[in-house]
Amino acid sequence: MSYVSHRRFLMKEFPLHYFRLESDVWKNIFISQYLLKNGFHCHIKDPLSFLSATQLNNYLDNNNIQCLLGIHLYKSGCLLKDCKKPYVIIIGGTDVNKYHTDLHMLDIMTQTVSSARYLVVFGESLRKRVHHLWPNLPPKKLVEIKQAVITNPSSFCLYEYLRSNDYIDNRSNNCDIKLFLLISGIRHVKDPLYLVKQMSYWHNEDDNIYYIIIGPMIEEDCYKEFTSTIKSLQGVVYIPGLSLSDTHTAIKQAYCVVNSSKSEGMSLALLEAMELGTPVLARNICGNRDLITHKLTGLLFNTPQEFVKEAKYLIMVPNLRETLIAEAKVHVSKQHSSLVEEKKYCELISKCLCQHYSDLP
Repeated sequence: MSYVSHRRFLMKEFPLHYFRLESDVWKNIFISQYLLKNGFHCHIKDPLSFLSATQLNNYLDNNNIQCLLGIHLYKSGCLLKDCKKPYVIIIGGTDVNKYHTDLHMLDIMTQTVSSARYLVVFGESLRKRVHHLWPNLPPKKLVEIKQAVITNPSSFCLYEYLRSNDYIDNRSNNCDIKLFLLISGIRHVKDPLYLVKQMSYWHNEDDNIYYIIIGPMIEEDCYKEFTSTIKSLQGVVYIPGLSLSDTHTAIKQAYCVVNSSKSEGMSLALLEAMELGTPVLARNICGNRDLITHKLTGLLFNTPQEFVKEAKYLIMVPNLRETLIAEAKVHVSKQHSSLVEEKKYCELISKCLCQHYSDLP
């Protein structure tokens, strides 16, 4: 899909191709909007729409595309490693935290790293991981751009939705209900079943406690196991999907937003919650530690039992909740600004393109 730019010389001379990946769709939209605002002519395509690198290269030539931006070293790298145009890769998280254990995938990612102009990471843990896997990588090739957050809540009411679908007793008072919200595609790396039994046990002790999971099916085998497991668990509610603005409202109305992933680059759902004023309770993994300082900007847990312990403590100590909300808002406003993210991506792409043209005979 093509876009018209107000800076015509950039539109003509510096078109950009932007890879769309399902799990990163909102990040793709945000970055493409930044680039379009700053005069780049963008094409947005799914890498699966190309059957080979030859087909990709023909597409680039036919559309006068001079630079590419991809997300995920393996998923985009399968095509980009043989691309004849300069490209930038955004490290997704699962690529360097999970896919590297497969030697074939690691080989493809190594080729991709070698030929990329720049690699983008969201935080320090991903930077360290990349250097561990590719210790000879030139430091200037690795760029840290913290993920920004933009929220736009709607008039949606999560409580009304749950009542209208008979998930919550109509006699319950909203003030008494505690909604713990997990926003995640249903796939193995997100570990959506990690907390469900513990949360159901807690609901049986206190029927005001609910665990709400919002997200589409990503991996069919994981989805089948997930749905068959939760159907008998009281207090666990699955919502296959909401619009982005409705999801933002659900976050705002939740008591707490949860992350139970085995691996994260940087969780957008946690960032959205911190910006919207909802406390976050996240699994103690590298990507989450980059974002959360325990008992200052959020809470971290190591086991399902520890999750419930921390959640109960949050309920019992109202001052802690207020501290987490206030500190998280300050952290996000300072460290995850959309203006800063926009500036850095536009500068990086311009730099990549200038280097490319200076290399031409």
